[in-house]
Amino acid sequence: LLLGLNWRRMTKQGASWSMVLGAIANVVLHFIPLAMDKPFGWSGWLPLVLHPTIWAAFFSLLTAYFVSLNTTNNEKCLEVYDMANHISEEEKISNSKSSLTPYLIALAVYIVVQAGVVIWFSTKVA
Repeated sequence: LLLGLNWRRMTKQGASWSMVLGAIANVVLHFIPLAMDKPFGWSGWLPLVLHPTIWAAFFSLLTAYFVSLNTTNNEKCLEVYDMANHISEEEKISNSKSSLTPYLIALAVYIVVQAGVVIWFSTKVA
């Protein structure tokens, strides 16, 4: 949703594949622990011990990004986006991939903070 509202290159194919594969990843990541005789949604097997939904959201974001880069928007969609966001011709030229950078930085900060919280709690319990 954030990419669709704030990134000019987002395509409907990117959004569709992102939702479908993100939902599938979420279900799969929640059910895998059951095969290991662990509780539903257990995240001890995942890197950084992040909740499976966090990994599914990250996978969904990457899917939207890469599918949108490999598909094209039609001109009507781009015109509507530009009108809704009041984007000038100069901004169109400079606003290609750089508008995605703040979201990737925010995602990286969130993962680092989440990992810090997990490490802090694991030292308190042990």
